[in-house]
Amino acid sequence: MPSDCPQAAAVLEKCLHDLGEHFELVQILCSRTEEGWTQRCFWGSGNFYARLGMAHEFITEDAAQESAKQIADKLNPLEE
Repeated sequence: MPSDCPQAAAVLEKCLHDLGEHFELVQILCSRTEEGWTQRCFWGSGNFYARLGMAHEFITEDAAQESAKQIADKLNPLEE
């Protein structure tokens, strides 16, 4: 995204800088759809491996919560 859109690159760079002033590591994941194509962009600062672990934790935690919700819905269906 940033290579073909200077405004988006400027926004991401500013956000990365601003967040980096307050946090040890920052990982920004962005996407947008334009003319049927999804463009993605990943920007980050701080320890790469810590950012990788943080992203992995984010994904696994979300997947675990979704699985737990689906199990709970099956065990305790809403009564109509």
